[in-house]
Amino acid sequence: MIDNAINAAEDPAFDPYMPDEHRIEDAVKVYMVFENGRWCLDALIQQGDPLDEVTGTRCSYEQPREDCAVCSTPQGLAEVQAADRAPMPTPRELLAMLATEFGVVVVPAAMAGPGPHITRLSEQIQQLLDRRSEVDQLGETLRDAFVAAVELSTYLNTQTRHGRPHALRALIARITGKPGA
Repeated sequence: MIDNAINAAEDPAFDPYMPDEHRIEDAVKVYMVFENGRWCLDALIQQGDPLDEVTGTRCSYEQPREDCAVCSTPQGLAEVQAADRAPMPTPRELLAMLATEFGVVVVPAAMAGPGPHITRLSEQIQQLLDRRSEVDQLGETLRDAFVAAVELSTYLNTQTRHGRPHALRALIARITGKPGA
């Protein structure tokens, strides 16, 4: 056993299943190429295959598995074997993980720039907002419904085609008070 390693067998307060204490780790490669004087992502990242591992799974104690008080238990060995069998994320999955970790919303490139969809949506929203004064005269309930419709229109226009039916079912359920089908 290495000198600075935790000897879990000798520490009665050590809980071998606390995630902050012990975990199985790995790292992935993101290939970069040097082009035009700067680092860029290699085009291979678009293939959608799982990312390559750097070192393979290892114990966070950085000991050989047979010397680790956690990895050498039946439960620890089962976790190690499960980690060894689990595929690495694809580049898209890694992007989603990073976005979640950093609190970033990833928007498809087609929606990010001022394209025809955004321009059309902006025009529709402006037309609806221009008519808001007419709706204000109809009362608070209708005004709230109008604002909700504008918000829904914005939301639906930023969703993928596959996400729209779910959003519509949720709206209908909310309006009618009946659970969505």
